[in-house]
Amino acid sequence: MAHKKTSQSTKKPNLKWIYLLVVVFITAGIYTPSLNHDFTNWDDPGYVTENALIQKLDAQSVETLFNLETFVMGNYHPITMLSLAWDYDRFGVKSSRGFHLMNLVYHLLASIALYFFILELTGIPLVAGITALVFGIHPMHVESVAWVASRKDQLYALFFFLSLWSYVKYVKVNNPIWIVAAFVAFLASLLSKAMAAPLPVVLLLTDFWMKRKWGAVQLLEKVPFFALAVYFGLLAIDAQDASSAIGNVFSLQQKLLFALSSFWLYVVKFFVPYKLGVLYPYPDLVNDSLPAMFYVRALLSLGLLAAVGASMRRTRTLAFGVGFFGLMLALVLQIISVGQAIMADRYTYLPYVGLTLMLALGVNEVLANQSLKKWKNIVLGGGILFLVGWGFTARARVDVWSDTITLFTDQIEKYPNVGLAYNNRGKFYAANLGKMDLAFADLSKGIEVDPDYPNSYLNRGNIFGLRGDHDRALQDYNRALELDAKYHDAYLNRAITYSIKGQYERALEDFARAEQLGKKPSIYINRAYCRLSAGDYQGSVADYTTYLSFDPQNGAAYYYRSQAYRALGNASMAQRDAEAAKSLGFGQQR
Repeated sequence: MAHKKTSQSTKKPNLKWIYLLVVVFITAGIYTPSLNHDFTNWDDPGYVTENALIQKLDAQSVETLFNLETFVMGNYHPITMLSLAWDYDRFGVKSSRGFHLMNLVYHLLASIALYFFILELTGIPLVAGITALVFGIHPMHVESVAWVASRKDQLYALFFFLSLWSYVKYVKVNNPIWIVAAFVAFLASLLSKAMAAPLPVVLLLTDFWMKRKWGAVQLLEKVPFFALAVYFGLLAIDAQDASSAIGNVFSLQQKLLFALSSFWLYVVKFFVPYKLGVLYPYPDLVNDSLPAMFYVRALLSLGLLAAVGASMRRTRTLAFGVGFFGLMLALVLQIISVGQAIMADRYTYLPYVGLTLMLALGVNEVLANQSLKKWKNIVLGGGILFLVGWGFTARARVDVWSDTITLFTDQIEKYPNVGLAYNNRGKFYAANLGKMDLAFADLSKGIEVDPDYPNSYLNRGNIFGLRGDHDRALQDYNRALELDAKYHDAYLNRAITYSIKGQYERALEDFARAEQLGKKPSIYINRAYCRLSAGDYQGSVADYTTYLSFDPQNGAAYYYRSQAYRALGNASMAQRDAEAAKSLGFGQQR
């Protein structure tokens, strides 16, 4: 009896919590330097620094964010935007630290949610720990965490894993409250990013993994999930189409080759994450044909898929892991061409869970199976080497995201034929550092390597305008609009240039086109001055009034509106605005 009491009193450490702490501390350690990073000029302005939608946090602004017609950067993701509005309300945008902190917090929460989902699914803490740790530190995931504009990735992953965890609980205890929780979490995931849409099929995979019998009840319970997925999938296509992000330049055969080639590269980069970049460009066609490597990688993918398909019947691990990887990757394999990139690091944020789970189960099998004892040291050593290698690579990749110049210099060194990289670095040189010569060189080089990228023409046109070369500025704006007929800023800047040249009728036409594409404050203040110069004083007053509803502390707007009122003979309003301008420190300069 004494011996029995002794063994009962000797408690083993709770590995479940130890593994979880390891995941959290290592992941946090790798990403902590990102808290000192700046915003970049790649999508961060559209999401945060120049986004009027997040600058207020009240009932009306929240209603606007959830409006089905409120698309931001080609996406409908109100929960993502609400989280950014929450950050803006608390941190402002003078420093990006708060935004990076919340990115890290959501990434850690997603890692924790994944840990508990895998633990519930497998019952093995080591497997859950490995899967969550690789998710937390894999170098291909740095883009999804260190980039403020990628907030949607952490949020949709967090709710996605919570949905799966709730579903597994539902299958185990058969309590309807858990499938309701899974549905609500799925809705939240879709409201964070539409890439959550494959979840209903993942639920079927989960049934297969758990050896659940399929029948009418099991299928009917998933109908609401599928209905939600289809609805948000169609909404996502509308959002991308509205932003001109969907392209149809390539044939279906070429798109299939892209998909198979990217599939292979995603697998390779899981093990060896080499030559990582912010944008992997589409290849140049030679006589309307793709480079030979695309055919080689496509054949390798087909061979891999055939081998996996032949083995899947014998192992649920392979079926679930490859199925999860393939399903979550399918939407971003560019069968429907979206944007300029043939693939992206952030697209692996969830798909790699499938590959990691297979490896984690394999490691656990070797460690637990005495007949495989001879492989134990090899597997342990190899696993540690991979984790250390991924960790150091991720840490170095975090540094690359420190600011715009560092990020796009790295991109240009690795992929020198990406016009976006030259454009964004050049734009930053001009707008943030005042280095116009460096900016002009980058923008001209960007046009040389990618003559079909409209942003480079816009930004080079701006430099021509600052130099007083308005004719060449107009040439660049015209070219930008030839490439993108919905380019708001090109219409706006061309309108300003026409106004400077005294061509007021043309200017007003372009201001109207810009207004149709988006009612931004910059339209009204510039059009107001154009109308003032053209003698349309009533129109000028109307535009300055509209502008002041956005920015009521702008002294210049009051000053010039006072001039318009004076020209209209309204002395009292003119005097009132002149005094307002002076109180804001503007009238004293005139």
